Amino acid sequence: MFARRHICLLLSAFTLFLCVSANVGGGKTHGGHEFGRYTQEKAETLKNLIQWHEYASSTFDLARAERKPLFLLLTAPSWCYWCQVYESTDYLFHPDVVSILNSHFIPVYIDADKRQDLTRQYLEGGWPSTTILAPNKQRLYGFSGPRPVANLLSNLEKLVDYMNSNPTLLSSSESSSTRYNYSRSSLEIPSVDDLQTVMTGYANSLVALYDTEYGGFGTGAKFPQARSLEFALEMFELNGGEWMSIVTHTLKQQLTTQQDILTGAYKLFDPVEGGFHRYGVNRNWTPPHYEKMLYDNARLLKTYTHLLLLEPQNVLAQEAVNKTFDFMVKHWWDSGVSTNDMKHGGFYACSDVSGEEAYYGRLDRPEHGATVDKTKFADWNGEAVASFVYLCDSMVDEKRRVKACEMVHTALDFWMSEISENGLPHYVRDVEPQLGSSQVERGVHGNLFDNAYMLLAFTLQSEKATSDDDRYRAAAVRIADYSLNELFDFFSGGFFERHSRDIDKYAYGDEIELSKLGEENAVIAYSLIKLSQLTKNNTYLAAAVTTVSNLLKDKMYLDEQYYLVKSAQVILESGLLAGLKPLETVLQRPAGWWFEKLRFTTDSVNDLTSKSVSTSAETVSPVTPYEPNNAGLSHLSESSLIVLVLICLLSGLLSFLSPCSLPILPLYLSQILDIKPKETRPSTAAAPQQQSAQSEAAQHSVSKEVIIRSVVFLLGLNFTFTGLGAASAAGGSMLRAYLVEYVSPILGSALIGLGVMTILGIGWGGLAMGPSMSESTTTVGSSQPVSTPNLPSSKPIVTLSRAFLLGVAFAFSWTPCVGPILTAVITLAAGTDSILRSMILLFSYGLGLSVPLVVFCLYFNSNRAIIRCLDAMNSLTLPPFSVFGFYIELQLMTVVTGGMYIGVGYLMLSDSFADTLQLLALFGSTEIQQFINWFENTLLDWLRPAHQ
Repeated sequence: MFARRHICLLLSAFTLFLCVSANVGGGKTHGGHEFGRYTQEKAETLKNLIQWHEYASSTFDLARAERKPLFLLLTAPSWCYWCQVYESTDYLFHPDVVSILNSHFIPVYIDADKRQDLTRQYLEGGWPSTTILAPNKQRLYGFSGPRPVANLLSNLEKLVDYMNSNPTLLSSSESSSTRYNYSRSSLEIPSVDDLQTVMTGYANSLVALYDTEYGGFGTGAKFPQARSLEFALEMFELNGGEWMSIVTHTLKQQLTTQQDILTGAYKLFDPVEGGFHRYGVNRNWTPPHYEKMLYDNARLLKTYTHLLLLEPQNVLAQEAVNKTFDFMVKHWWDSGVSTNDMKHGGFYACSDVSGEEAYYGRLDRPEHGATVDKTKFADWNGEAVASFVYLCDSMVDEKRRVKACEMVHTALDFWMSEISENGLPHYVRDVEPQLGSSQVERGVHGNLFDNAYMLLAFTLQSEKATSDDDRYRAAAVRIADYSLNELFDFFSGGFFERHSRDIDKYAYGDEIELSKLGEENAVIAYSLIKLSQLTKNNTYLAAAVTTVSNLLKDKMYLDEQYYLVKSAQVILESGLLAGLKPLETVLQRPAGWWFEKLRFTTDSVNDLTSKSVSTSAETVSPVTPYEPNNAGLSHLSESSLIVLVLICLLSGLLSFLSPCSLPILPLYLSQILDIKPKETRPSTAAAPQQQSAQSEAAQHSVSKEVIIRSVVFLLGLNFTFTGLGAASAAGGSMLRAYLVEYVSPILGSALIGLGVMTILGIGWGGLAMGPSMSESTTTVGSSQPVSTPNLPSSKPIVTLSRAFLLGVAFAFSWTPCVGPILTAVITLAAGTDSILRSMILLFSYGLGLSVPLVVFCLYFNSNRAIIRCLDAMNSLTLPPFSVFGFYIELQLMTVVTGGMYIGVGYLMLSDSFADTLQLLALFGSTEIQQFINWFENTLLDWLRPAHQ
């Protein structure tokens, strides 16, 4: 009998293992898309199907002459996955779309990286971005992301008719008629208190936003924020304290191990090739957006080099620094040999997603590697060179440090050759040799961000006493003088975003943009302060100080604020305010200053000696606004309730089949099936007929108890999901997220308490304890009484309460794990116009999730072999013992059940339930799970709104 019981126990464990193996593993595609279906290479091969034009004044002239609207595509296919999706035959290059664009529109292709100036001007909220403009530049319609072909065609056809019925949209928009918005204010010098306040405020904001659990800042999608981490290290050097732990903990959370790759827990850092991805989608940095950007890696490399300098034995920092440095040298550094015809040096832009998990989710990656965009952007290169100036002094590994110094000189020499009377071009790209000669493609000139970051790089290198000091300082002065003459506002302070002489690359009037970018103004202010200390040029200092004063009024976030804080720090530490002359006497505007020739939207501001303010926009001839056709975009929430209920039921069933059910099944079964009807348990001394009758009565009692408990569990689970449905309809996703975030720890604590109660036998027959042996029974074959302890009886009302609480707890614990499907269902419910309708949909989802559990449980209960096995397992007890005179007897399975309660409760309390499930993927994957993944992604595509 003893051996038989252990065999049953081993069989049960093996069955559980098979359940685990059948329900875990299997990689998922991106949004249900087949890997390799959408790539940058495929987008490039399709590009010529549409007759694209450049964004230029001549293009708008053509649109006016042909009486056609302009179709502006703003895209970044070198790293943006959804841009690659949009630029496919499924969407933009569908034959019908191509036909109407070529016939009735003037298509304009804008690379978002090459034309960052236009990205700031036209981005509709995300990439890819589509904007329809009239020939007079008036925006008619726009959207972000892919759109269904039917909807896209419908709007394009309607826009053609709209254009023909509004001839005023063809009016001229030449530069001579352009009026600009401008608000004039006084030149100001910041006070010492103002500068100290911005420094203190920045430090306080970092502490307040720091995520103590997963590192980084904030609790949503995680961007690296490397400058803020750098500031934390600077604060540690000044004050000590906990600042260092902010950086070390963040690095630990960002790093991906090879095991993480195998389990699908890929984070921000690439452990195979090195380098950091762009950002993490979730709070725990996983999954990442897999593109790698030059500016992110340059900032992080500098920060973690600083960390390694402070902690030379930090192995995580060593891995991050060395692998990232090697990655940048191997993949992004232009190591060609310069000639008279072709200069080399500088950094390439980025690496694309390369199929995402299909590439990065492997340890044995294809040899071709990710696609590298070999464009060299001035602003990104400026930041990269500035970081490598620091590496040249501070890198621990000597070989890499020497290489960093060499790269700084080569890069600066390359960009020095690009400085002209028009400042720096936005980018430089080598074009494939044609007819035996090499060509260079250059971007537009005259943008603040290019000149600000390159000034930073030349200035930081100029601070070093090297043989090239004078050359680099002279280059810095050229950039500074250009920026003052062409971009500085001598009336109000600060630097304008753009003043370009490349008017052929803009629509009329767009070559000038009078907004003042906060981050770039902070960068150029810091650079001018440092350069003024080198050159003793008071004009540089005065321009920087009044720029800082303007920035104190702006709202800036984390990394954007770093160089403003650094500027304030240098000003205070060097006492630069004390000897500063009146700004009006130092900042003398150039003769024939271009700004004074502009026309503005209010006549009074044309008298630029006045201090009048204009905030009104230029009056546009009134036309009836275009009304988009939303056909094909209607959300599923507008469908029949019966259809939606069936969809939600199916979604719940799919969630049950996910790996998240693994820890649920054994705990659920142990709770529901562990029934011991003592009153009807057959006596061993009874006659066979009596035993049979008692056995049938016991079986009937067990079945009834199982059904009751299962229904109560189902009610608890659906009560939770129904509540989430009501919250989604009433307060949206933020309220739902709030409930999940704060209720889950409470329920986790309750489960821990429930586990302790289970082990102690409170409302459960698991622990027997008592001070005396008061009850007497008679063993079979003996007439001598045998003493047994006082056993507490089971309490049905407590048991049912537990089943309900178990359902509630599991609903909340499931929420973060089955997030993709549940999020889609909640989005579906939130789009309804009725709280009751939303509650019905979430109840249906919970029903689909819980009914399989009940059926599963009833099957177990009806199977006599399983019942005998469970009964044998329930009979196993640990040897009794005594503590302080109390007799204690532990039932093994009940102790295991209580331990499982405690374990799941702890995972919920610590917010690591979903992370733990990912480890189960180590058991492998099956064809069944692959089918489930395919079906899940298909359902997700169906549930998501069409415009996302």
